[in-house]
Amino acid sequence: MPNKKPKSVKKLTEQGNRLSQLEDEVLRLKIENEALKLLASIQQRTDNSQK
Repeated sequence: MPNKKPKSVKKLTEQGNRLSQLEDEVLRLKIENEALKLLASIQQRTDNSQK
C-alpha cells in the first residue's frame, strides 16, 4: 500500500511557499505605501512653502 504523505507534504510545502510569497508581497507593498506617503508629505510641504 503506497504511502500518500509525500504528496500531501509536497502540497503543504507548495502552499507554505505561496503563503510566504504573499506575506513578502504584503510587506513590500506596506513599505512602498509608507514611502509614497512620506514622499507625498514632503512634496506637499514644498508646494505649500512656495506659495
